[in-house]
Amino acid sequence: MLRYGREVSSLKRGAKAEAYKITKIAQSSLGGILLHDLHSKAISQYRNARLQCVEPSTVRIELSIIRRSLDVARREWGFDIPKNHAAMVTLPPPSKGRDRRLMPGELERLERELSHHPVALAVVRFAVHTAMRRGEILRIKWRDVNLAMRMVYLPQTKNGDPRTVPLPDGAVEVLEGLEATAEEAFPIDESALRWAWDRACLAANIRDLRFHDLRHEGVSRLFEMGLSAPEVALISGHKTIAMLMRYLHLRPIELARKLQGLKLPPSA
Repeated sequence: MLRYGREVSSLKRGAKAEAYKITKIAQSSLGGILLHDLHSKAISQYRNARLQCVEPSTVRIELSIIRRSLDVARREWGFDIPKNHAAMVTLPPPSKGRDRRLMPGELERLERELSHHPVALAVVRFAVHTAMRRGEILRIKWRDVNLAMRMVYLPQTKNGDPRTVPLPDGAVEVLEGLEATAEEAFPIDESALRWAWDRACLAANIRDLRFHDLRHEGVSRLFEMGLSAPEVALISGHKTIAMLMRYLHLRPIELARKLQGLKLPPSA
């Protein structure tokens, strides 16, 4: 597992997150089993134990890492492993997709608690307006910002393709309020942002809200503004409309207001 982390995972874009998972697996009871003693029952027991403390989606990722590491060991490293026991273990069903959006008053409370941390506050506001991923926001350089054209160029994204993001008014206002004292538009690292976020949610008494939920919030708000699915996808960076729809959670009350006064067209 550790060799896989050094030689394979380290080359991936999500190397840091995968390295953390590999360390956890290696430190578990499963990591102490010799390869020739490894069997599917031990991996199944690991799966069942992990399901007691983490989400099924996390367990699916961990089992996939184990399976891939054994495949590499068999095919490329010359390990005498007759079969990949991890491939025989049933993956837990995917977790139900999150549909958490900001409740009335939550954004205001978050902003109040983050008022002493202006950069973290700007990141949160920018995320709500653009539905960008946290990593994308933190990698924005001033040289890639064009306020006159109201666009930001992202040379590196999660799916590997660069994209140019048109900015809503709120996002432009956030950037205009920042001081260009560093190369990055948002000079804060991920750990500091996570600390500020967790502290603000706790102080504001906001439960079960993750930073990534702001992406759901942002996508839903863009639709509520009246943008089409292709237009929202251009901003959010989703490759397919199906993936985009997983982030859309319209509020019935907003749709009811939009429907007020509308009439069906006369039949032909």
